[in-house]
Amino acid sequence: MAFFIAYTADGGGYVIVPRSVDPFKELGLSPGASARATEDAYKARANFPRRQDRVLASLAYHMLTSVDGRYTRRGRQYEIRNLEDQFYLAAAGHTKLLLKRGSLSKTDEHGRTSLYIAARSGFYDTTKALLEKGAPVNQVQEDGSTPLHGSACYGQVLVVKLLLSYGADPHHRNKWGRTAADESSVSEIRRLVTNYNEDKIAALARSFISMGLATKLYNMHDSRGVEIGRKIVRNYQTIPSMTKQEWDEKLCRWESCWHGTKSQYLESILRHGLLPSGARVGDHTITPPTNHIRLGKSCFDKDNWAAAIFVSPSVLYASDACYAELLMSGGENWRVVLRARIKPNSYSEHSSTLLSKHAPVAGEPENSEYRIASTEEDTIRRVEGSRHVIVTSVTFIKASVLEDARNMNYDSLLAHFGEV
Repeated sequence: MAFFIAYTADGGGYVIVPRSVDPFKELGLSPGASARATEDAYKARANFPRRQDRVLASLAYHMLTSVDGRYTRRGRQYEIRNLEDQFYLAAAGHTKLLLKRGSLSKTDEHGRTSLYIAARSGFYDTTKALLEKGAPVNQVQEDGSTPLHGSACYGQVLVVKLLLSYGADPHHRNKWGRTAADESSVSEIRRLVTNYNEDKIAALARSFISMGLATKLYNMHDSRGVEIGRKIVRNYQTIPSMTKQEWDEKLCRWESCWHGTKSQYLESILRHGLLPSGARVGDHTITPPTNHIRLGKSCFDKDNWAAAIFVSPSVLYASDACYAELLMSGGENWRVVLRARIKPNSYSEHSSTLLSKHAPVAGEPENSEYRIASTEEDTIRRVEGSRHVIVTSVTFIKASVLEDARNMNYDSLLAHFGEV
């Protein structure tokens, strides 16, 4: 069979996009079928496991719903007129060509973006690539629906999860007053979208993403596929004068560390970075946590020990209740910790200063506190980009996972939380 394009999808699946397609055959319809029958036929085929079959079903539906002359019809056969048409490429799931030739916010005759079409079609790799490039996740089409509505309506569970992790609004209603949960007949999707309405972590992520403080929300899993944590990735552009090259260099060359905190401080930290106790942010003065050494006290031969920034090489130490809030979200308890990078040789190492004894596990670093001294006003006030510690993400770790970690290999636990 002659074809226009062929590609291998990320994650596997070789796809041949034919020169012409009989959309009626692909959807099991007769010419003249109603719009409702066409939609129902596509819903029944939108989740074919094989990428080739999903592409043909997606193209067939796109052909029968396009009204701007995008396709030439000869009898039952439809043929694309312009191979570089971005909405055709989105319907075909050709990620590489779409990224080269498509506009992220351009809409078709129905007000649909390429992201909407890719999400509706269940092309996870294409949807993810568009989101990473900056496609607006909540842009609406003419009927008020968002990509989340489209993916939910057509039963695309994985894509729904992906869109939510990038800040898709589960509360948005289309012109019929329906949310994405209302549009779906799949119980898992309805439950997923509804739970996001009650999910404090997802709400924080959506808020930070909308403010430009973060870029995405990740779910983290262990080797068995069990969720152990969630991570909000910071937008490096919030740091004054920070370039992408400088950010990448710090991620690569600086050392990884952790800092326990509370959810109420996250917005300020993502805006301003970590500041030492005694510093002021607006009307608030940063103070040491309860049950810890107070300002003005000496420790380890250091005057005013608390007037510094503290981080830990140990995620378990940073997750101690002294530092990390226990947050209830989605019916589970999570500890709130920051992932950061610290400049080598910019800190002093110390044993635990917790007033409650911390019992290290096998493999956990012996010196569990790093102190970055900040005693001069100009040091305290300098912009984050010139400091010795940079916050890279907010991580929420299941409290049950931290308890289980007492019986785990520390390095194995740490490996699950990535490098950002």
